Amino acid sequence: MSFVSLIRMGVLIALRRTAADWRLQSAAGFGMVLAVALMAASVIYSNALRETALDYTLRNAERDSLHLVISESHALDSDLFQSTNEIVGERISRRLTPYIDGSALQIETSTIMYSGLPQFDNPASGESHRGPVYSLKDVQDHLRVIEGRLPSSESDALEVVTDLQGATALGLVVGDRFQGLPAVADGVQPLSIHLTGLIEPIDPEATIWRLGFASRSTRTDKEWITLPLYADGKALFDTMGTAFPNLYTNYRWTFFVDHEGLRAVEAARLKSLLPEVRRHVFVFLSIPSWTTGIEAVLDRFVFLLTLARIPLFLLVFLAIGVLLYYLFLIAGLMGRIRASEVAVFRSRGASGPQVGFLILLEGLLLAAPAVIIGPFLAQGLVLLTGRFFSGSSSTSLSFVTLSPEVFLLGAVGALLGVAVLTATTLGSSRHGIIEFGRAEARPPDKMLLHRYYLDFALLGFMAFLWWQLKSRNSVLIQPLENSEVQIDITLLLGPVLGTLAVGLVLLRVFPISMRIFAWLTEPWGPVWLIQGIRRVARDPVPAGSLLVLVGLATSLGVLSSAFITTLERSQEERARYQAGADFRIEHNLGFHLASGRSPAATLMDDAPSGVSATDTLRLSVTAMTAGFGRGADLLAVDRDRLGTVAWSRPDFSDGNPLPSTLSKLAPTELPQGMTLPKDTPGLSIWVAPGNVPRNTYLRARLEDNTGAFFNATFIQSNKYDDYNEARSKSLAGQGWRQLHAPFPIRPYETWRGRGPQPPLLEPPFTLHTLWINLQQGGTTSGALFLDLLQADLHTGPIDVASFQELGAWHPLENPASPGLSALEVSQSVGRNSRKSLSFTWGPGNAPMRGIQVGPPGSPIPSLVSKSFLAANEVQIGDSITVMLDSTPVPITLVDKIDYFPTVDPRTTEFLVVDIYALLQHANVQTVRRLRPQGELWVRDGSGTLTIGNIESSVLNMRGTIGATYDSKALIQARTSDPLLTAGWAGLLALSFLTVVLASSSGLILYTYIDARERQGEFAMLRSLGFSNMQVNGVVWFNLTLVVCLGLAIGTWGGQWLGAILLPLLEVAEGGKRVTPPMILETNWSALLVAYSVLGAATAVTILALAWSISKMELQRVMRVQGG
Repeated sequence: MSFVSLIRMGVLIALRRTAADWRLQSAAGFGMVLAVALMAASVIYSNALRETALDYTLRNAERDSLHLVISESHALDSDLFQSTNEIVGERISRRLTPYIDGSALQIETSTIMYSGLPQFDNPASGESHRGPVYSLKDVQDHLRVIEGRLPSSESDALEVVTDLQGATALGLVVGDRFQGLPAVADGVQPLSIHLTGLIEPIDPEATIWRLGFASRSTRTDKEWITLPLYADGKALFDTMGTAFPNLYTNYRWTFFVDHEGLRAVEAARLKSLLPEVRRHVFVFLSIPSWTTGIEAVLDRFVFLLTLARIPLFLLVFLAIGVLLYYLFLIAGLMGRIRASEVAVFRSRGASGPQVGFLILLEGLLLAAPAVIIGPFLAQGLVLLTGRFFSGSSSTSLSFVTLSPEVFLLGAVGALLGVAVLTATTLGSSRHGIIEFGRAEARPPDKMLLHRYYLDFALLGFMAFLWWQLKSRNSVLIQPLENSEVQIDITLLLGPVLGTLAVGLVLLRVFPISMRIFAWLTEPWGPVWLIQGIRRVARDPVPAGSLLVLVGLATSLGVLSSAFITTLERSQEERARYQAGADFRIEHNLGFHLASGRSPAATLMDDAPSGVSATDTLRLSVTAMTAGFGRGADLLAVDRDRLGTVAWSRPDFSDGNPLPSTLSKLAPTELPQGMTLPKDTPGLSIWVAPGNVPRNTYLRARLEDNTGAFFNATFIQSNKYDDYNEARSKSLAGQGWRQLHAPFPIRPYETWRGRGPQPPLLEPPFTLHTLWINLQQGGTTSGALFLDLLQADLHTGPIDVASFQELGAWHPLENPASPGLSALEVSQSVGRNSRKSLSFTWGPGNAPMRGIQVGPPGSPIPSLVSKSFLAANEVQIGDSITVMLDSTPVPITLVDKIDYFPTVDPRTTEFLVVDIYALLQHANVQTVRRLRPQGELWVRDGSGTLTIGNIESSVLNMRGTIGATYDSKALIQARTSDPLLTAGWAGLLALSFLTVVLASSSGLILYTYIDARERQGEFAMLRSLGFSNMQVNGVVWFNLTLVVCLGLAIGTWGGQWLGAILLPLLEVAEGGKRVTPPMILETNWSALLVAYSVLGAATAVTILALAWSISKMELQRVMRVQGG
């Protein structure tokens, strides 16, 4: 038989088969169309994601950063400039032309000093007013002439224009003539300058007025006025170049990247071109400069696009794998039906290749319409999803186009389907008529995959890929020859192969399970149940294959739903974690807290009802655990309020809610000090210096009723109104003397009156320490004898401490280097036969030399990150010292915490302490006014608060504002960026819908074929006395078993697979793990759609079977089966 005849016969047979078995052929064709559509849709979505994400990235990038600026500097020489301009045009501009929508040349001379007019004299500073001269080329289209005219090049003087601001500041008018001379003049004569006009920018925000120059407009913020002048380009070279031939001049070419018309393919070419352009700049220019942000923007875009494609590829691969399995199932069913037909062909002389060619031709005939219909169907389905990229512009749908690669990948999907159909059908129809009869009489053979244990081999290969994946901890690779990260498709196929391998193992286990189930139910089960189980146990492959299909479809649905919900939740939680609360503002009012005032309380005084706020300090400390210490971040928080203000999750701390975790920060004991009589205006003490260096002072550290700490200096005067004059008296000298320490009225004075005045001190006061102010630091030793500390009341002194015994007094110690000072009662040195308190100190590193009254307080409880524990080799329960600047703070580690809002534990070792306990310890241990950087954390329960309200409150407290965080704005920014939200929810929905339709189609087709093959069995059961209901029970049991078991296994498998694959998606923009980690969350309401579709298909099938069995004619069926 000739090849043409074989094709003709194959087409004829295929058409007749389609007419005879149109249901089966339609199911196969439907699966083929779905495979092509899904493959095509993945390309459409991937391209649309790429284009939309690039459009979003460029639109939201800082506009000036997208431009490319190249500069060169040399003398103001026309010939030299022309040579440079030709190099730029040939080597740079020509290469960039396809990617830019314009360019500008800007020439700027070095500073010119102005003279010749009275207003240019500046006797106050002795500095002349000055400014550069610019070329007017490329600028005149962006300015408006207010008065006069633009300059020309036909005058002997240099004609210029300037802005209205500069002319007003210097009193210049159109027509003024003055002189200019370079700031560095080498014997040249001044140049005559003629002001011909005043100008203003048409759009002050236009790029050309901002880019590259610091003096494009007049500046009056210095002791002289910077006045820019604009001249004609030709006059600049002819007139000024002749007068000042060596004038240093900067030439700047700006290339404006076409951010609106740049497509992804062009962006990739531009990205690869930029290194070559940069090399030409530095090779061919003498003093070059290169400035652009487009490289960083494109690098971030490419990296985030790669991250976004990981889940996209993963889910598409899984969906395609399920579709191929669907085609495998359909092909198996086709093979069973056509086995007898193919056997007749083989018995009549048809060879194996001829039969295979006929089956291949039939598959190609099914694939041809699919290749044509599939891409257009995919485009239509994508368009129906509407604005599938969150936050993108309405033009995003314009990126949904049919490119050649769409049809190419669709054809690949069709060919895969043809290969599966051909191989499976041919394998099921390889016998002649005699072998076919024998095979029908025997129990069904094992599947080829099971016979040679290929399912276990596939599991082993999947385990190898999973081991590689775990060792790399990512599916991203970076080839040596390329700096860009790429997706390792091989590793990404691992989950697909693993899913299919688990399905094949399930097929192996299913028959054994059914036999055990039949053995267990046979003694007590109804006859229809036993018959149904025996039927499945005797020929488990068809039912098992459908079970695997339903299970795979369900697991993919669970996985898709979980991925979509999990990623959406992760984006929102990452924004909330970054903000910490609804609002967070960094400010410099931390010293308010250290002085007993709360910015949070001030904010809440005027805030609407429902608003709560708390103060937080973020400090850099050194943990004195080993060597010179190790740096860490310390967060000081209000343990009572932060839990109700901050956003958190229970898993951040072993399942405990944040308020419960923060309750562990309650201090056991704080420094108490000694409370003085309420009306005490100062203290007095008797002292006898012993080997005290010069310029050494004795001071008291006290706390007022509001918690504000302050210092009082002991002086040799009791005139409290003469405080500033007498405070310079030091301890130097011999013998006993009485010193007095008048209290100030405020805790501190502002420097030169700048900033808000602190509130007045409020009695009663608490004395904490007496300390020595050593002007020479800790390099010297000394001794001081103390006796009779008194409160100087207006009614007379009252004894506060006799110092005849140690009592509650003890030396201040640095926990990191103890033993540098000593305190004891002296019998030998005393006043009036009294004993004294001897305080001695030696050289060494100690922040304070002094004595403290009352218990020193217990170490501050602290939560600690696991990374801190590991890096410092400490454990929970240990007590350590951290240095806050030079102030030692004792800390006890009470519990570990995995995550804390605003802190990334993977990159930062951190501790969390109570803010008031920290300030109390630090204020006692230091004499300097603490000025930590503070933060306001705010929860808006009213729904009316804005970030501007909080900023106003900080400004009203005379504070300055640092970074601000608005959780709603951060969430909006993250969820509107298609590269961060991945933008492929529509594709997942389409993939899931495709698989559900395929599984429903397979369910109906399987039931149809199974019922058609078992008509004789049903008739035999009826003839043996089975009722219609019992026969229906046999059929319904098989169907219900497959669907229910498939749904149960698929649901569990989807959850299990999601938990395994989730780490692959936990990659943030910087290539590090997502913080906080993702939590797998399944949208069960969305899954109800899938369950409903499968349930509806099952119900329709059951009803159709019941109707078919009720209409079955026993005599006719028995006669046909017997014949």
